[in-house]
Amino acid sequence: MDKKQQCDKKRKSSKEYKIRRHQLQSERISKTARKEAKEGKTYETGIGLNLEKETTVTTTGNNTDVDVDKIVMGITNNKQLYEDLMKLVPPFTERPAKEYLSHDPDKTYQFVLFDIETTCTGKQAEICQLSAICQNGDTFSSYILPNNSVGYYASKVNNLTVETINGQRTLCKDLKPVNSVSLQIALQTFIKFLQDQQN
Repeated sequence: MDKKQQCDKKRKSSKEYKIRRHQLQSERISKTARKEAKEGKTYETGIGLNLEKETTVTTTGNNTDVDVDKIVMGITNNKQLYEDLMKLVPPFTERPAKEYLSHDPDKTYQFVLFDIETTCTGKQAEICQLSAICQNGDTFSSYILPNNSVGYYASKVNNLTVETINGQRTLCKDLKPVNSVSLQIALQTFIKFLQDQQN
């Protein structure tokens, strides 16, 4: 056992071990910061409640206890506050029943495969190309000028960039300008394309 402890102690005191441990810690901190930027904080002391400390919280050392009875009594004793709070609560809405669609063997279904290209991944992604192909061979493709530029890695995948040509923002595919429209026009055109496929 002593030999194992000595080997472990020697390994943990090496420079490589300490560098790697610091690197892993930095990666964990960075990962947490990225997730919190995307989703907000998920864990923190007292994250659930932001109440007035004078009326609702008793602090003993590091523990914070919320007296729920005091909160409820404070609200129910003040009729106006209670009524105002009740107005904030939305009415109950029953979840609609799921409509099940069954396959009708007498009908002929037209399958449409579609694809989109975006400016990046994540919440800020904007559609910059919408394309589709039908079972009968009809195709649809529309370029959409995004409000922001196309991210570096997205551009590597879809070869789309936003360039300024003659003082005007232009969407380019392989550095060649393409005709682009607004998202609303592209979607309206796509809906018309789908409606034409039904006929």
